[in-house]
Amino acid sequence: KMLFDTTTQVSRKYGALEMESSMHSGMMPGHTYYVIDGEGILRFVFDDPKMGVRNDMIGQETAKLSG
Repeated sequence: KMLFDTTTQVSRKYGALEMESSMHSGMMPGHTYYVIDGEGILRFVFDDPKMGVRNDMIGQETAKLSG
């Protein structure tokens, strides 16, 4: 599953609003990617201040969970 945090609720919980990629520090998330497994364990974090779309990288990380 993929989450786009339009309400910032999840970003606040994980501290993403204070990361380098945050668009407006404390208010809006930037491009921070989290991969969380089915048991709720955080497996991967990538904060991208260049604001890239990293579909390939995220796909590789999620594939590790099923492999």
